[in-house]
Amino acid sequence: MAAIDRPGSADQTYVEAIKARAGDELYRSTSFAVSANDIRKHAMAVYWPDKPPRLFWDEDYAKGTVWGGIVASEDFNPFAWALEGPGRFPMGLGNKRGRWLNALSDARYFVPIRPGDVIAATETLLDPYERSGASGRMLFVPTETRWTNQRGELVKTQRGEEVLLMPQEKPPATRRSQTLRPAPPEQAASSFAKSNPRFEDVEEGQALPPFERTTDLQYWNRFAAVNDEFEDIHMDADFAKARGDRDVLAMGHLRFSYMHSFLRLWIGDSGIIRRVSCQYRGIQYKGDTVTCRGNVVRKYAENAEHLVEIDLWVENQNGEKIGPGRALVALPSDKD
Repeated sequence: MAAIDRPGSADQTYVEAIKARAGDELYRSTSFAVSANDIRKHAMAVYWPDKPPRLFWDEDYAKGTVWGGIVASEDFNPFAWALEGPGRFPMGLGNKRGRWLNALSDARYFVPIRPGDVIAATETLLDPYERSGASGRMLFVPTETRWTNQRGELVKTQRGEEVLLMPQEKPPATRRSQTLRPAPPEQAASSFAKSNPRFEDVEEGQALPPFERTTDLQYWNRFAAVNDEFEDIHMDADFAKARGDRDVLAMGHLRFSYMHSFLRLWIGDSGIIRRVSCQYRGIQYKGDTVTCRGNVVRKYAENAEHLVEIDLWVENQNGEKIGPGRALVALPSDKD
């Protein structure tokens, strides 16, 4: 996980102020109307250098799918460039202070975002809790975000967790360097579950076709542009080295988006992504190769949907899992 430094001291008074807000609404925002161009640009940034699925940019094609028109990818961000200024907790705590890092994203998806939609979001602080680890004392700050559209339909809920590295009386113990293990050998393409599957095609234990990217600033600048995420730690090598990193670091949420691309390319345009979670572990440096992998762990029918549960993860070129997670997708069935 890559920590982001914010101005100001995260002293105990600040920590207690955060804890005291448990249950409070921290954030409320309404997006500008989403355009088809917004959806296209986001998809181009996330799938680059490949062309994104036509569902996200070709209206004539999309009309012939189960969606009936262009929809946004589930990880689309309608709130970039919202004219609200930087920072979080704008409803009482002010901008974040101290050293923060992302720990978890766990999103559930309902109705899709379409051109013309206006999305309203609220974020509520859950119960913060403390833990101690190799980095010393940490305050985990869990939140729940809820998105609805202009028709009052639920679009998304997401549990997020960020971690505040709390002030230390003495430096924490030095973390041992991790022994790198070799990346796993590549499997033959014929051994993977076929793409665009129907529910009946899927078997528990099947491996999904991997999704791989070797990322650098060409990738990160595109992602930053559609998410308004121009942090120094992602863009400025001198800044990164001054704080002890060997180079700039990738955005944690980029690997979350790659998980969605990995799933979409497997399920095709007729599948539905219902849930994706990712724990942010490890650091992705410029030039690292990251690969999304996954295995089918369960398939079942529920509420008239044919669902497939997937154990998925993002690993680097050394085979280290830097983003373990889970996913739930709905597939078309012969019984539909």
